[in-house]
Amino acid sequence: MRFVVALDGSEPSRHAALAVGPLARAARAEVLLLEVLNPEDIRETPWAPEPATAIPASAVPGGLVRRGEPPVARLAEDRTQALERARMDAESYLKSEAAHLEGVTSTVHVVWAEHAAEAIAAFAAQQGADVLVIATHGRSGVRHVLMGSVAEAVIRQSTVPVLVVR
Repeated sequence: MRFVVALDGSEPSRHAALAVGPLARAARAEVLLLEVLNPEDIRETPWAPEPATAIPASAVPGGLVRRGEPPVARLAEDRTQALERARMDAESYLKSEAAHLEGVTSTVHVVWAEHAAEAIAAFAAQQGADVLVIATHGRSGVRHVLMGSVAEAVIRQSTVPVLVVR
């Protein structure tokens, strides 16, 4: 048996991961922890030095800033580095959640996609999951209309049975 647990770093998703632990142990199931990252949400990190008069040229890598000249704008982390850092952070987060699933075989997966619900449903189908576990934040009314519901979209799109944990 195989469970896919979609996590997003929120407290409700953490509860979903913890809730699946006893089920997975009892069924001797494999648990695949998944986080979907949207590449559009990842930005490079700018580096903004102090005014050139406060920084000696020798203190700046490459010596590009000289006295009396305005500082040269640079990136401390370019887009490729930012994407890699985000992936590594997501994997680290998933591994920390996997550590709470004692006695359960688990793996971590990071997927890049602009639409989380589609990516979650597709991943579960591709992995041959028996159950897809996802948390709901329990929003209703105007907040639900404005923010939408990934869980609701996953339920509509998934070909795999979905267990929703609130």
